[in-house]
Amino acid sequence: MTSAIAVMTIGLLASPTHAQELPAAKDTIFARKILMGAIDMNMDEIETMLAPEGKLELADAQEHAETISTMLMAFPHMFPPATNQWKQGADRDPATDTFASPEVWTNFADFARDGRFKDRMECQPCQTPRRF
Repeated sequence: MTSAIAVMTIGLLASPTHAQELPAAKDTIFARKILMGAIDMNMDEIETMLAPEGKLELADAQEHAETISTMLMAFPHMFPPATNQWKQGADRDPATDTFASPEVWTNFADFARDGRFKDRMECQPCQTPRRF
């Protein structure tokens, strides 16, 4: 189910052809919220498995982690300039409006680089022992 959400969300990100228009900012913001919710759901599943009373199912945890990784690669593309709707002190609806910081757009290259976690992609052994 979560993989299907990821595929649908990434499908929304496909670059439009010259004959197509970009989606309305509110639609992109909505898609961004769906993507964040799906990342959160996958992370919750992993956290539940790693809780002291949880049971680690390695294959399931790996699937959730891979899904999150795929979603995070798409994430920076969910912030086109038209979705920068920040207005100081504006009354915003959490269901439909963005709460993204304006720095996302003023420092987009840093945001996009960090959003892909390039600097964290190298696999390094965990320094903290875990009890399962």
